[in-house]
Amino acid sequence: MVRPPARVSRPTADATGVPSSRIPTAWIVLLVGLIGLLAIALPTAIVVGVGMAPSIVAFVADVERPRYRTYTIGLLNMAGTMPFVFDLWSGANTLATAVAIVGNVYAWLAMYGAAGIGWGLTVMMPGIAGVFFNAWAERRIVLDREEQVRLVQDWGPEVAEGDNGPTPRVRL
Repeated sequence: MVRPPARVSRPTADATGVPSSRIPTAWIVLLVGLIGLLAIALPTAIVVGVGMAPSIVAFVADVERPRYRTYTIGLLNMAGTMPFVFDLWSGANTLATAVAIVGNVYAWLAMYGAAGIGWGLTVMMPGIAGVFFNAWAERRIVLDREEQVRLVQDWGPEVAEGDNGPTPRVRL
């Protein structure tokens, strides 16, 4: 007799420990809040939406956890966008002002250029850090060799011998 397949129970919580039944509710509340904010602060939403587009693309494209690339690009993109948001808030907070800011080529250059700098940092920094770590490791090897020579001078050559005879010397 063939047994029917066992029912797979749905998990009651996701990786964060939040019950799975509450996740759709959180998204609905977030969506309603964003729509309300969009209705109240439409000029700001336009400038931020256009200016932060590279951050949205980085968020979608960055699949690694934690999202360091998204953090770097997003924060520098925000740094390039916020001066124009502050200009909007300090002047006439109207739709015409927002469209004028979005239509300014230099605003696009500042917002997207800052995001480009963030992207460049995420590309270059692992290589730069590797060079520094390699130099640090090589210096540590030299210091350890000097310490080894000092120990042999203080305690004699038998401290350099292991259970299987003398330890081989590695030349750099």
